[in-house]
Order: sequence, then C-alpha cells, then structure tokens
Amino acid sequence: MADFRTALEIIVTGAFLITHAGVREALDASRALSIIAISSVISSLASAPKRLAYATSKAALIGFAKSVTLDFIRDDIRRNVICPGNIDTPSLRWRIAAGAREDHGSGCPEPDILVWAVAGAIGAS
Repeated sequence: MADFRTALEIIVTGAFLITHAGVREALDASRALSIIAISSVISSLASAPKRLAYATSKAALIGFAKSVTLDFIRDDIRRNVICPGNIDTPSLRWRIAAGAREDHGSGCPEPDILVWAVAGAIGAS
C-alpha cells in the first residue's frame, strides 16, 4: 500500500502541482503554454507483471493530460504525454538484474531520445 501511495504522490500529485503552477502563471500573463509529461506504455496502453502502482500512476497522467487540455485549450494551454517503451535507465537495469522479463525488442534507447520526443511535441526544431 505504501508503494502505491508513493507512486501516486510522486507521479500524479507532482504532475498536478507543476501543471497548476504553470497554468496559473500562463493565465496571469496571457501566454500560451505546452506542458509535457513522460508516461509509459505501461499505463492504460498495456501493463506488465508486478507494476500495479507504476501502471496506475502512469495511466492517471494520460487522463490528467486530456482533462487539462480540454479545460484550457481556449487559453492556448495544452498538456501532452509521451509514452515510451523501455528506456535504458538504472531502473530498467535493476529490474532486469532482479529477474524481470522485459521486452527489449531491438534494444533500448538512451534517455536522451526523450529530448527529441519532447521537442517534437512542443513543435521545437
């Protein structure tokens, strides 16, 4: 139960607090805003064994982003979510060492691949 609450507090509550502050500032300044969250394919898209808290919190990010966008689209404020598969991180390496059967396909990209995904999501070149 503690792991579940911790995942929700970090991932969902953290996203809410950042979004709330950004939206308030954008509205006060009458500026456009694009906020990007990193979710996962382990969410409402798919799941994996022993990933209940992670999958639930990442699925919540997707619903949260949709709601924020619908609530503030007329103010030129949007919230998008990027849902990558496995990324080569210490967390992935720890899960593999602990015996998790992760689908690596043709290998896992480095975390910096997400920079390109975020740039594309906000329309940066």
